[in-house]
Amino acid sequence: MHKTWETGLWALMLWALASVCSAEGIYDLDVLAARTEGGNTHLLVRLTDNGTPWEWDRPQQSGFFNAPTRCAAQFAEYAKHDADAGYKCYVVRLWESEQPQPVVKVHILDNLREYGYVLLSYPSPFGADKSRERRIRIQMGVNGYYNANFEDTLGTVESFASVEHDPRMPEPMPTLEPARPWHWLYIDADIRLNLLYSQLVDAPDFPTLRVSQRQWVKEKETRCSTDPLWRCRWQMTAERVNDLRRLLESVEY
Repeated sequence: MHKTWETGLWALMLWALASVCSAEGIYDLDVLAARTEGGNTHLLVRLTDNGTPWEWDRPQQSGFFNAPTRCAAQFAEYAKHDADAGYKCYVVRLWESEQPQPVVKVHILDNLREYGYVLLSYPSPFGADKSRERRIRIQMGVNGYYNANFEDTLGTVESFASVEHDPRMPEPMPTLEPARPWHWLYIDADIRLNLLYSQLVDAPDFPTLRVSQRQWVKEKETRCSTDPLWRCRWQMTAERVNDLRRLLESVEY
């Protein structure tokens, strides 16, 4: 009887430990941009994987991210797929002004180093009400891992959709186009690239950098000449941003 009790206790402890491990907040989730049109709201979100060590010389890594695809996530099926290692979509629970959205269309765009980029679309219950601020809260993940900030209000649809010029940036961001979200990502990366480049003007090796930058621009235009969705341009520019950031960190003036 004593051994049976001990065995049962150990089993209970292992089950509790497994439950904790299977639901771990290792991501940060940020809403980068938004747009409401035709009764639907589109949110461009970025997952940041805080649970995987990243290396500068390995440009394409996926960590705890799913591969690019299109799918639909049902609010009611979150628990069903929460720890399903074979699930190809993301499990998503999305609240607009604390009202859960039954179904969210998920477009997994790309994964780059510690970042995963996803477009979430859903029919907004308050989209036609211009007087309401639509607060957004999202829990999103895969295989038992999700964003740690899911209990936080991330902001409002209106603030994410604003294209007002941020004075800290040299130029305004474009309106999000759901049909080609990579265009928004490309403009964002290009602005960051130009900022980094300007910070390296006084670096000892700037003449070499200037030559390599011109070569990189030519290569980008050649490789991405037939890229109507801007995905190629964004991928190459995001990689170049990482290269210049690493260079800036190593510069000694």
